[in-house]
Amino acid sequence: MAEQAAGRRGRPRIDLPTFLLHWSLVLALGVSLSTGLRIASDDLRSLAGAPARALLGVLGGLLAEGRVIQLHVASSWAVTFVAVAYAIFMWRSRLAPRVRLQGTELRALTGSPAQGPSAERPAFWPSLNRLLFQVAFTLIGVMAVTGWMLYHEVTLGLRTSWVMTLHGLAAWALVAYAALHVVTVWKVGRFWKMLSPRPRHALAGGLATMAALLLLGATYVTYRTSHPTLRVARVETPPALTGEGDDPVWSSTRSVTIRTARGANLPRGESTVEVRAVHDGRFVYFRFRWDDPQRSQKMTPLQKLESGWRVLQTGLERNDENDFYEDKFAAMLSYRPALASGTVHLGADLVPGPHYPNPRGLHYSEDHAIVDLWHWKSVRSGGMTPGFIDDNYVGPPLPPVEPGARYTGGYTQDPPGAPHPYIQNWVTLDAALPLSEARVLPRFLPASPDVLTRLGEVDLDPAAHDAGVWNLSIDDVVPYDPALDDYPVGTVLPGIVIDGTFEGDRADVRAEARWADGRWTLEARRLLDTGSRYDVAFAAGRDVFLWVAVFDRSQIRHSQHLQPVRVVLE
Repeated sequence: MAEQAAGRRGRPRIDLPTFLLHWSLVLALGVSLSTGLRIASDDLRSLAGAPARALLGVLGGLLAEGRVIQLHVASSWAVTFVAVAYAIFMWRSRLAPRVRLQGTELRALTGSPAQGPSAERPAFWPSLNRLLFQVAFTLIGVMAVTGWMLYHEVTLGLRTSWVMTLHGLAAWALVAYAALHVVTVWKVGRFWKMLSPRPRHALAGGLATMAALLLLGATYVTYRTSHPTLRVARVETPPALTGEGDDPVWSSTRSVTIRTARGANLPRGESTVEVRAVHDGRFVYFRFRWDDPQRSQKMTPLQKLESGWRVLQTGLERNDENDFYEDKFAAMLSYRPALASGTVHLGADLVPGPHYPNPRGLHYSEDHAIVDLWHWKSVRSGGMTPGFIDDNYVGPPLPPVEPGARYTGGYTQDPPGAPHPYIQNWVTLDAALPLSEARVLPRFLPASPDVLTRLGEVDLDPAAHDAGVWNLSIDDVVPYDPALDDYPVGTVLPGIVIDGTFEGDRADVRAEARWADGRWTLEARRLLDTGSRYDVAFAAGRDVFLWVAVFDRSQIRHSQHLQPVRVVLE
């Protein structure tokens, strides 16, 4: 018994500050990597996205779900805090030599073959363990810097996708480090040491923790208060809504530029959005301009084949169309800087129900808050006369819908909502079959074949530029009649019929847009205060926070950014 007690007393033990910092770092890194993998799995461009999707297919529900972005940011702050605290602790406790790689240890790693196999040298595993410490802190530094760059949209002239790739590859390298670190600690004989702390260097640990908290606290305050600011100047003569964006009033305003990324079909997934705004004491006016090389208007058109009509689509049946769709734009408005991004919940089947499952995630709020969402659709709301932005909102999860129907979480239209003043121009004859296999008939045919000349030159390449009008007015069509269906094989019909305009709260935002020279210009007008609980009110002395998103012929895969813009009414 005495020998066993002596053995326990002689077992190597770690000091308490290192024990706490080590396992705090393990926990924070675990959350950061789990949430990061979930985020990366939805990225179709970054090199880190493909392995993340493969791992997601294996692990499934083991990865974080829900408010993943917020958890990722919080865990990243925790990782940074622990790393800073550990560096300060090593300096204050004079323990830095235990992780510093010396010249003799480098030689132990790179010795000549005459010295025997590397792994059999006595100093090899301790030297490798110290080298891995340097690698780990370098990777954490790379992830912190690139994460800061992505949040603040400061890419130093690099493509955002490159910065995202570097951030993701550093994370994957950290996963590899963690596995190798366990092996080296076991080989060195310190594995059980990390589970047996002793109260030593407590003062240095406390000072390190206080210093790290003060440093990161100051950084966090700066992070939460350094939002780009869009100042909304008061003008006597408001701009005319033409969609051209050339009213003289705009040249007298200061703009804010927002870099968005991760959008489907956009070059490198990126689009830069320039925002200007003014008000006249009654209305607020916005001008949004963003990069989009092609004007995309082929919104799920119909084509006549020898066998009948079909809907041109590649992902509409799973609510993820990225070819035959319209260009769109969205602006999200909130009174709280973290709330709009807080409506993003990643994961599959987050809200149970009989509806069609959404594998990517949903927009909804968890505290019954309402986020104002303006959704411009170039063929649908932009095709109305006059033009509108669809006034929507994000709130608590809506009740589940019928089996097989699309479910949007808490995202829906301001009242009265449905019915929509635009109609999908087809009827499915085989409801049990997916759209790609089902037979369809047009709901409407043009009252005159001349109506189709508005399409201009038809090029069914989804990436081709569309110059014509790709919707039909209810005044220019007649209900489908087989006797009228004498159109030749190859005929293309627009997939959308416009029947009226928005009403009620949904009609709050008037808008006109034009595409020219590789960019869209969208001008919008809304009352400063609509009096609706579904809308954000603009008022002097009350900040409003803005996020924007660009859709390039994509149903749901829009570009995005994290840092909001603060909108200040003057």
